[in-house]
Amino acid sequence: MPHVLDLGCGDAACAYAIKQRWPNAHIMGIDLDPMALHLIPPFVQALQADIRALPIIEQPAFNLIIVRHPDVFRRPETWKKVINGVGRLSQINGYLLVTCYSLPEAKLIGTWQPNQSEKNIKLVPKSVYLQPNIIALPDIIGHDRFAFVWQFF
Repeated sequence: MPHVLDLGCGDAACAYAIKQRWPNAHIMGIDLDPMALHLIPPFVQALQADIRALPIIEQPAFNLIIVRHPDVFRRPETWKKVINGVGRLSQINGYLLVTCYSLPEAKLIGTWQPNQSEKNIKLVPKSVYLQPNIIALPDIIGHDRFAFVWQFF
């Protein structure tokens, strides 16, 4: 059963695509805005928290960590810190999917990468992550134009 973490989830719009692809998936959405969390689907476990201080999770728990269209220009240091530190929440062979709308955002995100202190990582090429059996499906990416997928191993 996939375990999915949606960071800065808002209304967790991609949760429906995840459930369609993996009906038994456990999905956790984290957002600071309590109003956004009231809009998420009932099958998503909502957690109000600041992503700069992610909750302590004893064991790496997630197969897929999603960061969809982070506000990298208003909060670049926050998102850089999140992307750098999120590997501790991933299982071995888990993925981090980060999407964005614009080329300037993609160029900035492309300079960041998860920390390699606990796990090895690799950037997964688009030709691989868009295959039907791989996690970063187009319906999860949504209308975002750019996607980065890292795998932890």
